[in-house]
Amino acid sequence: MKIRSFLNIAALSLAFAFSTASLRAEPVVLTEDVLKRYMAIFPSYMRITLELDGTSKMREGAAKEAKVTELIEKRNALLTANGWEDFSEYMEVDARVVRAMTPLGILEKLKNASEPDRKKAEDTVAAQLQDYTPEEIALVKKNLVGLTKMRRDALAGR
Repeated sequence: MKIRSFLNIAALSLAFAFSTASLRAEPVVLTEDVLKRYMAIFPSYMRITLELDGTSKMREGAAKEAKVTELIEKRNALLTANGWEDFSEYMEVDARVVRAMTPLGILEKLKNASEPDRKKAEDTVAAQLQDYTPEEIALVKKNLVGLTKMRRDALAGR
């Protein structure tokens, strides 16, 4: 059940990020600082998000509204305290990280594949990452293991 909730949250988060990404004057660029701030608060951010998801089981009414408001304020305070402009900026970074992690993770798993298979995978990944700078790709590659572990641990509630 936790996995289903997380997947629902992730899908909604990505949908929100994609819908708000075009509202920003300038797109977010993944830098060492941005990724460091993202990773620093992701576990806390995810705990709050899972708590927000848990409010869906509460009966409608003042108590539920108060809890949702409290958690949204807690989330916003966490983001602001860690240098994020707003929720949409954090979600845009989250979406860019996840969109890069997926193909790079697949490529990592195919690093010992035959030359033709690896070349085909590299071409596919290059096409999927065409809106990333070489520096962004290198940054996500460098942090791929840590990002994967962080996201897995947060999902498991650790």
